[in-house]
Amino acid sequence: MDFEPEALLAQHRLGFTSCTPIPGGLQHDLFRVTLPGGGHQVFKVGRTDRPFGDAWDPHRTHWDGLRAEAQAFTYIGDELPVATPYRLLEGLHPCALMKFLPGDSVWKMWERGRLDDDALRRVCFTIGGALAEIHRIRRPDDPGAIPDLPGASLDDARLLHLDYHLGNVMVRRAGLRGWEVLGLVDWVLCRWGPREADLVELSISLFRQVDGTRGAFLGGYRHAGGSPLSHELEDLWVHQELLRRLEAGVEDPQLRARWEMWEDDIRAGRRTVV
Repeated sequence: MDFEPEALLAQHRLGFTSCTPIPGGLQHDLFRVTLPGGGHQVFKVGRTDRPFGDAWDPHRTHWDGLRAEAQAFTYIGDELPVATPYRLLEGLHPCALMKFLPGDSVWKMWERGRLDDDALRRVCFTIGGALAEIHRIRRPDDPGAIPDLPGASLDDARLLHLDYHLGNVMVRRAGLRGWEVLGLVDWVLCRWGPREADLVELSISLFRQVDGTRGAFLGGYRHAGGSPLSHELEDLWVHQELLRRLEAGVEDPQLRARWEMWEDDIRAGRRTVV
């Protein structure tokens, strides 16, 4: 870490009583900041000692990602649970201050066994509906700080999270069997582009592993008024997007290996989990 979070907070004249690391950030370090009057916020600081890590554009910076995230939240408003209020802290080091969301990610809750497969399917229905809401936001004439997805058609471009998976969905228990989705986090990779681009991460990481999650997610997407996605249409969308990604010249070998494996599975009809 090439900075002291307490010193950065002081530079921006932000009062706090404690600043505690939150594990899990990839492009950014995260800290829970306790405010003098009580309550908490999250301090998000770019890891400038390493590349930002945008597979589509290796020249993008941490500032670019934070500014895109801030703009995405202005489009979303109160329609979805996100970490707002959100404040960019302009200065030499890329950082932002945002609402603290209690709870933990769906992925961690599921890995720890606190969220069983039935509950996971119910959460998938909810986040399918949330993605349909995101996709209602059409690209304006001026895309602003959110870049277009390279090589993708912009004929009907929508707002894309582009890193939509269980690690970026925060939940907490609500009642004996229920789970409340508290927020969709980490929008620094968001883009304008075709809706199918947002299906790939969940398709690879979850739908092939847990029976029923795919159907629940697509049901939530349809229920919220998104495209009438069937299993067959989702296969087609994801296959088209994987082919586009592989042809786009992305050089990350790990990403390409995952995309090639999943594209081959879909083409060969080996996708059995629904």
